[in-house]
Amino acid sequence: PRLLNAAQVHAAGITGKGVRVAMIDSGFGHSHPYFKAHQYNSTVVLASGASNNKTDTNGHGTGESANVFALAPGANFIGIKLDNDTNPQGSASILEGLQEALKHKPQVISVSLGYDLCETDPATGQRTSNKHLTALPNGLKALEAEIQAAVASGIVIVFSAGNGHVSFPGMMPEVISAGGTFIDSKGNMRASDYASAFASQIYSGRKVPDFCGLVGLQPHADYIMLPIPIGCEIDGDNSAHDETTATDGWGVFSGTSAAAPQLAGVCALLLEKNPGLTPGDVKAVLKRTCRDVVKGSANSASNGGGSGLKAGPGEDGATGAGLVDAFAAFKQV
Repeated sequence: PRLLNAAQVHAAGITGKGVRVAMIDSGFGHSHPYFKAHQYNSTVVLASGASNNKTDTNGHGTGESANVFALAPGANFIGIKLDNDTNPQGSASILEGLQEALKHKPQVISVSLGYDLCETDPATGQRTSNKHLTALPNGLKALEAEIQAAVASGIVIVFSAGNGHVSFPGMMPEVISAGGTFIDSKGNMRASDYASAFASQIYSGRKVPDFCGLVGLQPHADYIMLPIPIGCEIDGDNSAHDETTATDGWGVFSGTSAAAPQLAGVCALLLEKNPGLTPGDVKAVLKRTCRDVVKGSANSASNGGGSGLKAGPGEDGATGAGLVDAFAAFKQV
């Protein structure tokens, strides 16, 4: 909240109160003491095929959801769980999660997931090069259409730009595409070399990201202390490098998975102050009030040219318009 200048908005009495923010992810273990202590307004529902609205065996959704609450602690949070705990093959798709989210009439939707649109090996599904696809696969066109319709209806949708991925739907022109800026302990800003930045080969003229939230650096983007279910996948895996233990219910991580819900929380602040804002209004005010990021480069794996796009004065390839400034945007709506 401090680094995105949202603390000043909170001090003015705006916390996102009453704004409905849906987040589509692995699950949401909001029985964690952190969420209980803050008494956040949270509801968790299941997408088609998902199971158990109390659990999150991976931990991703639980941890990243804390980024929404950090920026918009008064929001009405609706978690859409995708994972099936006992049958991973039965888990819901992003499209099924979006369809469930729309039933709950959200004003903002945050999604820290996506598809990597690069050349892949048909047998393994693994990326074979950084060369971008130039046409959207037919299997993703229904998701594209659903997102276009949702934004046209007035819903602000935020997607992560990716962590070296050429991410769809993060590249769609209709969405807010969340990139990454790193701020060190001395307050110095630079583009995150973990976050994606690229020019879409599918949507002519589309440059990703639009602007940024806070994201750590390679190799792991260990950056933000986040609450996660004790013993979940991230709790165990990240303990090898993030200075937490495998069963303490905390992890230090970020990625553009953290940036998307941060930006969604800022959107909720603006919508509390001015509920009449359209998705285009929200994107425009955030873009014109960003703090310029002039140093660093984005993740080279996201750029077909082989090197990470660089930050520089004004709008740039690495960070778009820069780092979101919640208070500056708040003053303009």
